[in-house]
Amino acid sequence: MHNYKKLFRFYLIYGFKRTVVKALGRLRINVNIVLLLFPLKYFYSKKDIAVIGCGQFTFATIGFFISKNFGRRIKYCFDIDQKNLDSFAKCYGVQHRVIIKTGEQLPKLKGISLAYIASNHYSHTDYALNLLEQGIDVYIEKPVSVNREQLAKIEQAYILNENRIYVGYNRPHSKAINELKKYLVDTPFTLTCTIAGHVIDSEHWYRDIKEGTRVCGNLGHWIDLAIDLLYATKSTIDLTVDIIWSDDENKDDNLCLVLKSARGDLISIVLTARNEPFEGINEMIFFQQDGVLAKIDDFREAEFQIGTKKIKRKYYPKDVGHETAILQPFHHIKRDFNCILVSSRLMLQVMEQIQIKSKTNKFIDKI
Repeated sequence: MHNYKKLFRFYLIYGFKRTVVKALGRLRINVNIVLLLFPLKYFYSKKDIAVIGCGQFTFATIGFFISKNFGRRIKYCFDIDQKNLDSFAKCYGVQHRVIIKTGEQLPKLKGISLAYIASNHYSHTDYALNLLEQGIDVYIEKPVSVNREQLAKIEQAYILNENRIYVGYNRPHSKAINELKKYLVDTPFTLTCTIAGHVIDSEHWYRDIKEGTRVCGNLGHWIDLAIDLLYATKSTIDLTVDIIWSDDENKDDNLCLVLKSARGDLISIVLTARNEPFEGINEMIFFQQDGVLAKIDDFREAEFQIGTKKIKRKYYPKDVGHETAILQPFHHIKRDFNCILVSSRLMLQVMEQIQIKSKTNKFIDKI
């Protein structure tokens, strides 16, 4: 009964097709998803995409939106897990499936113009650099890098390959945030994000310092959103960074990050994981600026008050920006990569502060 209720709730949030794919991704049942859900796209002939990492996110999100728009366009898939690899290949009609070991170089990929990287976080940078050397455009799922050495390499690669790197931070691509940006002015704002995250056990790979901990795995989303809004309002990135956590044993589980800019912007991000949210990650966003008030409820509905005018929006299916973000390479739109570099540097500083139990620090950067 519990699972049926969850399926029904997901249907109300994500719609029928996405719910089916999310369920298939958990069960790993070999069903031809493209033929079942997108029959008109089944005979799409072009195959020029590779995916690295065939876990739940790739299965239910990257694979779903590529198939929805382009049918069976994925030619290669790679993973360290044989079951994940085989089920993804069968469900999405992928011609070539390759098992790889952690840290192993990718083979030469013939006929590939774009690769999606959604493997374990530590591997993102190395895979991206390898693919760029092959002349392949890359879409790097968050985070871009999990340490400063990796980020420096990505920054150098961006200088050489400016128009060939796309990044999967999706909240700035959501309908709600895009509408909010229409009303922004160049004055200080207050932003509050409250996130109910998944409960993860102590042995989960997200906890690994090598993988960037939960800061890179989860908190980085809202750090990136904050920097994106500071960038949109032309704020100088001169921040005081304060962190409070509730448990010294798991400092990245229940915490509050507060950013204060020299201009007067105030940003608070609360990540809590005290029980498993039944409908997945749930978030509330409150934004206030001169003449602008916005409340975004889990990216399913929003209310904007612009002066005396009130605007209400509902988003069905729920829109956290995944589809628009994933399709960046096809629409030739992308965020300013310098903004993403800044948010990545701040994310890494927050991770370092938590590791050394430094609750207050400064962060100064330029966009």
